[in-house]
Amino acid sequence: MVVHFLPNPQNPFDWLLMYTTLSDKVKINKLMSIKVLNLRALCSTVVTRGLTTKQSDFDLGMKMKYHNDSKRFDKTLQLFDVHMKKNLKTTSTIIITQALKACTHLEDLQRGQSIHQYISPSIKYDSYVSTAFIHLYMQCGDVSRAESLFESIPKKSLSVYGAMIKGYIKNHQANKALELFREIKNPNEIILNLLFNACAEVRSPEALNLAKQSYETMPKSFQSNHYLLTSLIDAAMKCGDIHYAQSLFDGSPKKVLPMYGAMMKENNELNKVVEFFKQIKNPSEVNTMVLFNACARLKTSEALETVRQVSKEMPKSFHSHSHLMSSLVDALIRCEDCSSAENVYSTMKKSVINYGNLMNGFNKENNPSKTLDLFNQMKVNHIEGNVIIYFCLIKALAQIGDYSISDAFIKQIPQSYLSDSQIRNALIDMWSKTGAIDKAKEIFDKISHPDHIAYTTMVNALGLNGMGVQAIELFRQIPENFRDEIAHICVLNACSHSGLVEEAQTIFERIPNKTESIYGVMIDCFSRASFFQRAQQLIDEYECAHSPVLTMYMALLSGARNANDSHLAQDIYNHPVLRKKSAFHGLQLIDYCFNFGLMIDLIRDRLKSMPKSRKYPMNLFNMVFNMTQLGLPDH
Repeated sequence: MVVHFLPNPQNPFDWLLMYTTLSDKVKINKLMSIKVLNLRALCSTVVTRGLTTKQSDFDLGMKMKYHNDSKRFDKTLQLFDVHMKKNLKTTSTIIITQALKACTHLEDLQRGQSIHQYISPSIKYDSYVSTAFIHLYMQCGDVSRAESLFESIPKKSLSVYGAMIKGYIKNHQANKALELFREIKNPNEIILNLLFNACAEVRSPEALNLAKQSYETMPKSFQSNHYLLTSLIDAAMKCGDIHYAQSLFDGSPKKVLPMYGAMMKENNELNKVVEFFKQIKNPSEVNTMVLFNACARLKTSEALETVRQVSKEMPKSFHSHSHLMSSLVDALIRCEDCSSAENVYSTMKKSVINYGNLMNGFNKENNPSKTLDLFNQMKVNHIEGNVIIYFCLIKALAQIGDYSISDAFIKQIPQSYLSDSQIRNALIDMWSKTGAIDKAKEIFDKISHPDHIAYTTMVNALGLNGMGVQAIELFRQIPENFRDEIAHICVLNACSHSGLVEEAQTIFERIPNKTESIYGVMIDCFSRASFFQRAQQLIDEYECAHSPVLTMYMALLSGARNANDSHLAQDIYNHPVLRKKSAFHGLQLIDYCFNFGLMIDLIRDRLKSMPKSRKYPMNLFNMVFNMTQLGLPDH
């Protein structure tokens, strides 16, 4: 038996999938004629019907369709109600399906169920009506009712199968969609497209194998459908088979924009995403947004240059796409160009999300005053803050470290947000950095059950304020399962800044898993106290199983500078690990050499070892120039 499947008349994508191979105008006109005939056919199933009634129902159905297409679903149901009052026993399938479509879009399950009472047994299992009901139940999340209806249908059409598969995908039960697909003997293009979508949701090798098998056995005419191929590429990418996706992409003679999007969106090789984008002649908004997201993750100078160039060249119409512009702002922020991000944001419709992204970016750039300016702008624009906004505000105040400024802004935070754990922890950190340790302790003491972040933040706060003994006491109160790497680093730092070397060593020796950072802070503790031999022993112990770490030697060098030990400083300077590092650390080394008055030849030697192809901070050369002007003595 040949099962006739009529695509959703209101979904142009269905028609596009079915007739994508039709190219000439004659065939397209024929298609439109068939579509109208099929719509008229929907009116043929009635209880009692005359020619005038048929025409009347068709006209009403088209009016309801017009309202549905215009998203005036309430108007559709009003027409249905008026009709039912006049023609209770003469309702056609087109009227029922249009009414159910309106209920589906409104997610009005109760109204849809009430329509059921109008349906006579003769059209109860009509393919179009059954499909419409399944769409309604699935859209409203009533999967069991949809399954019950599906099982009761004696002859299931492809449209009914399609509605069930689509519903399973929507309700995050894609595995059931795959099981149902296996029951279908001759799937059409729409069913296959839904299969590939389900495989993309499942993201398993088994699901992808089913998709591959279906693709290989489908009619060759289907394989030329670009939209089907795009869905399969998307499934392959999401299932992690990049090579298969690439082979499909390369084998396609005509590459449409969605194909590029599928290859880019799930690709974790971010530089390849950029390469794919550069192959597109006229990228879409989606392609451009995916590019910006990739560049935001790359965070390189090359990525920033790409973002700037693409943003200049993209059509003006793209600027009205809020999600695209938000991605652009995010990419600029993550590539550390907050000034450009701010310029772009000034042209956008203001939203709390974009304000939060920009404030976070300025905080990362150590530009807290800009964050405060944005917060003031929000008030002028009458945009209510949220947890993220207030968190960014508090972080900015912590960077500024001014008590009076902090106090003035904190008073503007609604009381309801002050009980949020993230806000409380940020406040503890902020008050400690403004010297108001009593306020930090007051907030901490009000927390009935501190989590590991609250404990760690308070230990760090005490350490910053030279209260090492109290920090150790609080650390001992922390449950064992809360004592992670950060907690150990904070208490060791507190000991280091308070000169509690022996206490720090006792804690250090009891740490079961000593990380690079934990070793580093203990070495810093020894170096601050001028226990250079113990610091060196700890470095040697670490390097028995690990490569040398620059920061450990920098801590030792810092201690030598504080102790004015020029011989030790020169020994550390000559260590091979220091000669392989960046200009930033070269700047620090030269600064230390200047403090010791080491010979200028040593500094010149350090500069010669730096790669000439790299760009270095201007203050590096200014420092060297100033030192040569002072005429450092040769030793």
